[in-house]
Amino acid sequence: PSHHAATRTPYRLAHSSTSVFRHWQVTIMAESTATTVFAKLGGAPAIEAAVPLFYVKVLADPLLAPFFEGIPMARQTKKQIAFLSHAFGGPSRYNDDMIIKMHKPMMEKRGMGLPHFDAVANHLVTTLKDMGVEEGLINEAAAVVLALRPMFDPEIVLKPAASTA
Repeated sequence: PSHHAATRTPYRLAHSSTSVFRHWQVTIMAESTATTVFAKLGGAPAIEAAVPLFYVKVLADPLLAPFFEGIPMARQTKKQIAFLSHAFGGPSRYNDDMIIKMHKPMMEKRGMGLPHFDAVANHLVTTLKDMGVEEGLINEAAAVVLALRPMFDPEIVLKPAASTA
């Protein structure tokens, strides 16, 4: 329909090969108020397109790759899509407590900490840039991710609970 033609998309497409977004631009954004970062990025189709590109960067990073040895990446990709959907305000089966619980053993046993979080966050920002997301929206997404940083801080997560005695 012609009323979709005037719809302002939240970012420019960097490559014509990203045809997965054509459907998203017309159907999702045209009818969405785009109040969440999830919606502004393009909803599930955008997150589903970003995560595989993101993992190419993560798995090539010598700081992060060891955490993924032996991990079924198809399953991990689905988890990351759900995590980013949750983080950016979209539908998700995750909550903050679940995310902490899933990462706590890696903090305790494998030394995961803030340098790893920062590397992951940087790879996400780079992925969004590579996809042609506008700088303002990347900054919004980065602010959301940065707000999650305490959930990956061993000094906070591994701190013994205060006694009520």
